[in-house]
Amino acid sequence: MDKSLYKMYYELCCELLIKVKRSWSKLNEVERFIIKSLEFDTPPDTDEDISYKLKYDSKKYYQYKESGFIKLGMQLKVSNARNAKLTPYKQVENINVDFY
Repeated sequence: MDKSLYKMYYELCCELLIKVKRSWSKLNEVERFIIKSLEFDTPPDTDEDISYKLKYDSKKYYQYKESGFIKLGMQLKVSNARNAKLTPYKQVENINVDFY
């Protein structure tokens, strides 16, 4: 989904943030480190740098990387994201969401 949909659909943004937080907690420490290093660091570390920091050979590193992305995708239901029903922002009123 692109950025314009998230701007239009406030409810979708709230649900996505909740799902990401729940999904993130289901990853083990190594998977979180790998994904954080690849996705959120500026500039992101390369696979070789991360595997060196973790002291894993490339096979074990890629197993953790793949399992982390698979777990996140399953928790976020990425394959079903395009079929989701969306509620426009104008129809959503008084949504109180605790993200902590």
